[in-house]
Amino acid sequence: MKKLASFLVVCTVAVASLASCGDSNSKKDKEEKKAPDVSGKWAMAEMSESGADGGGIIFDKNGKGSIYVDVSSMLYMQEDGSMNLSGMTLDGEYIDYDGTNFKLNISGQDMLTMTKYEPTDATDFNGKYKMEGGMLSEEIQNNLSSGSDSSNVNLDLSFDGQKTEVIVTDILTYSIKDDKFTLDGYGKFIGEDDANSEFTYTLEGDKLTLTNDSETIELTKAE
Repeated sequence: MKKLASFLVVCTVAVASLASCGDSNSKKDKEEKKAPDVSGKWAMAEMSESGADGGGIIFDKNGKGSIYVDVSSMLYMQEDGSMNLSGMTLDGEYIDYDGTNFKLNISGQDMLTMTKYEPTDATDFNGKYKMEGGMLSEEIQNNLSSGSDSSNVNLDLSFDGQKTEVIVTDILTYSIKDDKFTLDGYGKFIGEDDANSEFTYTLEGDKLTLTNDSETIELTKAE
């Protein structure tokens, strides 16, 4: 992975259905080989090496993948309703939040505008938000790989205590057939349109390894 965002690192993995066919001329039907279920959250070691606090891939059951990046050391909410932003405490006076709509404004500058997917009361910041604008959101988009059209990237942010994750939603699709993982959108996202999108894979317990002639991606089940 060469052209990753400064605090968003990309990886995708994949899973989908495996079609098998029987030989109509054979009396013995071939057993259908099922693709493994890799849905869930997977951590990738390379994320920590990129300058982020960690991260990886979230696979859904429908052949789509999202990338998550732990940015807790850069951004998190504190119990008193203030925000820690790269070591600087921003008091509640900078934050406008009603349990649904979140806005961070500094000196008249929109820094971050978000909408919470599942509204709560105004004292509870925990939850998942859709990032809709502001300088922080734009900076994340601009730091995505030059190979992507960042204007079409959907970004979410999750607060869980002092843990914060940025999620690039449904940025990739994946499929598995026999021993092959195909990662559609992978090369374009990392700025290498001609990157090999096919991998062989091994799945042993909570370890998933993808390999092709140019790289190896190692993933560990996080949830």
